[in-house]
Amino acid sequence: MDATSIPSSPQRTYVQLRSVLTWTGAVLYPFTALLPVVNTDRRAPGILPACAAALATVLLVGVIRRRPMAALVMVLLVTALLPPVAKYHGPVWFVPFVAVDITLGYVVATRTLRASVVAVSLTFLTQCLT
Repeated sequence: MDATSIPSSPQRTYVQLRSVLTWTGAVLYPFTALLPVVNTDRRAPGILPACAAALATVLLVGVIRRRPMAALVMVLLVTALLPPVAKYHGPVWFVPFVAVDITLGYVVATRTLRASVVAVSLTFLTQCLT
């Protein structure tokens, strides 16, 4: 081993792993959130699509903690894409809207008044239009 190479500490490895998992969740979120509603099998609108939609919402937890405004924009884009691509309009269809509300609540609770007003306005417009 070279004298200048320092093995990474467990804390640094944990932080790097958490970053990778956070952004992997952010990348997978739109696909997982839209999967249940583009499913053409009308016999399976039950537990499997609901689990996929809930998993999609959980994938964003790391992004919400690190970049709440980016997470809000991401969930708003998914909810805006939802009505045109949805083949199934059951209870699972509303899970991404719950993700918007949770993310908006976090933004309002942790950000400045100006950022909160922008976030609420953007969310209101997006949800009214969809």
